[in-house]
Amino acid sequence: MRIPSAAARGWYLSFTIRKVVAFVQKLRRMPQDTPAEAGKGYGRENFELDHFFPVSKFPLKELDFYNLYYACHPCNNIKRAQWPDDQLTKQGIGFVDLCTDDFATHFRELPDGSWEGLTPSARYTIEALRLNRHHLQEIRLLLRKLQ
Repeated sequence: MRIPSAAARGWYLSFTIRKVVAFVQKLRRMPQDTPAEAGKGYGRENFELDHFFPVSKFPLKELDFYNLYYACHPCNNIKRAQWPDDQLTKQGIGFVDLCTDDFATHFRELPDGSWEGLTPSARYTIEALRLNRHHLQEIRLLLRKLQ
């Protein structure tokens, strides 16, 4: 099996990222359902791509497809380049990766829709990303009704 050259791998990665960005841009152009949904649904002000590992701290992850996460604008804006400092990292505390880590290991959803952190990393993640904001609790309660 022939291994593609670095240039070919770079082109493919660039092509894949362009496809993802085009998809996100298409979603951002979609109108809101109703004024009451503004800020909670989809559309220009709501979703964007986030680098889970901030590029400012992990420059080699900038073009890593698996480092691109779909995030709402408020969450992405809160996180930005935030990353646990060396002292927390030495204690094994960091952001819980909500795409790969087991939710039930780290979090428990309470009756009011808020999340309780069961691990130090979960508590850090909830506090740093403000994951118990009122509108997020409302969304979780609505999702619970659909189940």
